[in-house]
Amino acid sequence: MSYEKDGPGTGVEDPQYAHPPTRIAGAEADLTGGLNAFFSMYNEKAEKEDQKMVGSWKSNADGVLHATSLLSIVVTILLSKSYSDLQPSSQRASPLPLTSSGSSTLSPDSPPAFTVWVNALWSMSLVINLTCVLFASLLQQWAYQYLHITQGVRNPQKRLRIRELMAQGVEKYHLPWVASALHPLFNISIFLFLAGLVIFLSNISHTVFVVIFTCVATCAALYLCFILSPILRYDSPYYTPLSSLVRSWAAGVFWLTFKLIYRATGWVNSSTIAPGFASWTWPGFSTGARSWV
Repeated sequence: MSYEKDGPGTGVEDPQYAHPPTRIAGAEADLTGGLNAFFSMYNEKAEKEDQKMVGSWKSNADGVLHATSLLSIVVTILLSKSYSDLQPSSQRASPLPLTSSGSSTLSPDSPPAFTVWVNALWSMSLVINLTCVLFASLLQQWAYQYLHITQGVRNPQKRLRIRELMAQGVEKYHLPWVASALHPLFNISIFLFLAGLVIFLSNISHTVFVVIFTCVATCAALYLCFILSPILRYDSPYYTPLSSLVRSWAAGVFWLTFKLIYRATGWVNSSTIAPGFASWTWPGFSTGARSWV
């Protein structure tokens, strides 16, 4: 481009093109400002989404921590009483024949089977509760670290890149799945505790056992209905933390059954089913199971 008014070689400078580097620098500044505005707008929306996501993590962790603390106290108190029944009692020892030295050997009685089951169920419930507490506290730390890393940079462009990197890591390592797994674990610990309580009362008082067993059975039946309700009826408002897991298992069983029938009989072919369905694979099933069938 010529910067001379009457063409090249005239030596007369055109005022329209005076100081062209300044104009280029101004255009670059406008472009940079526009990009920074775009990055800032993106970061604002991303910050709202991150706050919403991290807020759900914290609410899950707080709810689990409050619930597990109460259940852990109850289970610990009952275990402190029932553990003594597992220890051998010298009063129930049965004498054995005298040895060659003239001393008798005592063989303590084994604890009753129901005592072993009660302590095993309550111990598993306590271990699962403490595991929920551990993961809930870790989830709170992960949420704080995520916000600290993604929102601790002032430069809009660097902040966008760091946020995208961390967001991809969250999806890649299934952190939302870990956060949603706390409530199913807590529900399992509750049912283990109730099962141990029913077995414990069955050997204490028959009347109390019947009353408690009826209540537990009714609650278990309602809970089962709540699990299956969103699977059988998509418009059902009821849902439990185990519904998604049961739905995944049901889909896996259906997929595996169909695949086995297809491989065993060979009656399904591309002409009798919709195109592409014969090669369909369930995305939630493991790679090992797909290769096995």
